Amino acid sequence: METPPRSDECSTGLERKKTNAMRDVLRSPTLPSASVAWARPLLALASGLLALGCAGAPAMGPGVADVAVGAIDAPAPTEPSAADRAPARDAADAPGAFAFVTKLGASHWLILAAGAADLAASDPVYLTDPASSMIALEAKVPPPQLDPSIRLEKRSFDLWQGSKKVCSVTAGRTRLIGVTATPHELMTSVGEGETPAAPTAKEVWPYARYYLAAPIDVPRDCDASGAWARLAELPEPRFATLRSLPPAAAGAPSLEVELTAAFRASPSWGHAQAQFVASRDGGDGSVVGTWEEAGSSGLEVWDAPFLGSAIAVRQAAWDEGCGASATVTMAFRIAPSSVNAASKPTVQFEGEDRFDVDLVLDLDRDGKLEMIGTDAWGRTLRPMWGADHEVPDRQEILSYTVPEHGCGC
Repeated sequence: METPPRSDECSTGLERKKTNAMRDVLRSPTLPSASVAWARPLLALASGLLALGCAGAPAMGPGVADVAVGAIDAPAPTEPSAADRAPARDAADAPGAFAFVTKLGASHWLILAAGAADLAASDPVYLTDPASSMIALEAKVPPPQLDPSIRLEKRSFDLWQGSKKVCSVTAGRTRLIGVTATPHELMTSVGEGETPAAPTAKEVWPYARYYLAAPIDVPRDCDASGAWARLAELPEPRFATLRSLPPAAAGAPSLEVELTAAFRASPSWGHAQAQFVASRDGGDGSVVGTWEEAGSSGLEVWDAPFLGSAIAVRQAAWDEGCGASATVTMAFRIAPSSVNAASKPTVQFEGEDRFDVDLVLDLDRDGKLEMIGTDAWGRTLRPMWGADHEVPDRQEILSYTVPEHGCGC
């Protein structure tokens, strides 16, 4: 039997349906590119069936192509493999360039970056004993809510103790954790001999400080206490070393005497002395001594031969508990550091600041020093005093602190 010719209307409808079907497949946001290849034969088959329908049935219902395309179940998008991910950015504040290592409950964690409560996609659960003085909680975060740079699952990190690499670990999936001291507001009064009921994780969560963190399995022979971490794919940092002061030139005062004199002549030192006098003056002007003598002071010299200089740090602190207090820091550049008799020191920083330095390093090898240590609140990575970092509106690059609630006085 001779096949009747297709009408212009049917032919036009066929072409339109073929075009729309292919467009819908190619524009599908969830269809991987590899899936387009297997979709084409299916569309060709659908087009053939549709053509047959046009030839034999002038009044068709919904086209076969419409049904076939609607039935395609594209595979869900998956996380890219480690090999497909872009290399980490080597900058001091880039995700993975530096992380604190801490143990929360039974697991060790990499503290990668500051977090926010609204990232949580589940109710929090306890990581630690609810009755402990320091509480840690965890909530899940869907990976699509995180910037790809912070999704460091299956990436290798080196763990460091000071300037010594001690082992390597693999990061788990990035989570949101919250840490806090036990909130006094949630403590309940009970009778003698009774144990108060622990607050729920959901009740504690608003009191926490939030961090993006990744769990790690630390080898048994690796000491991770107080450690820090860095992506293994990044270059190793350059480290400054503690050294003694170089001797002064013949006939000149010792460098320590010179630095101490400059320290005590600074405006910050004078302001601290005024506070000291005001706190102890009974009105008769009989205050004896200085705030520095009533407190503690120290001098450290960090040698950075890769920069051709050393940094001398003079610090003093005076603290009357919940009364008056003062802290002053001055940093001096001594150059060159490679000769016995150093040149005259130049002031790099002077201010009312206090930071206990554990390590000085050039983390990303950019010629600007950073320091790892502790302040009044916890562990912190900061720019070295006078290092001219471009860290806007903040002193820390990354800090890990546990907030306290209530007054300790």
